[in-house]
Amino acid sequence: MAITLIVEDGTGKSTANTYQNVAAVTARLALTPWASAWTTAAATTDLQEQLCIEATAMIDRLLWDGAKANDAQALAWPRAWMATPDGYAIASTSLPAWLLDGHARLCNWLAGKTSTPFASNGLQPGTELELPGGMRLTPASNPNALPPDVAQLFGPYIRGRGSLVRG
Repeated sequence: MAITLIVEDGTGKSTANTYQNVAAVTARLALTPWASAWTTAAATTDLQEQLCIEATAMIDRLLWDGAKANDAQALAWPRAWMATPDGYAIASTSLPAWLLDGHARLCNWLAGKTSTPFASNGLQPGTELELPGGMRLTPASNPNALPPDVAQLFGPYIRGRGSLVRG
């Protein structure tokens, strides 16, 4: 199956489907201890291209701070009204290095996963079980959770989910 990667370059393309192509992901991973795992686990270019698109989809499902730079763009990035944790503005025409590093790491992480959408308990994520007595159980396993290193990269730029204030 021929896949056409359309790489977002910071202009807010309406047809983009990935943040990086295979060559860019491979180059970024070459600087890490996982370079050989990427080329071994995702041995074909077709698979690597699929992983680039899937990693992009995972990134785009996150609730990012700021807003899309324009309403016609296909992906979540580039974004407007974004700043680094220490207050420096992130240009609305850029894809920050930490985002591209996280994309490459997600590609590599996905290369090592199985293709099943089911958790280790055999249930699809979010499945709710009805138990006797009217109780409901939702397993906590989340196979779509980000790996810790990627979560740490993205964490400062994700919208807060609320807070608890004690009286």
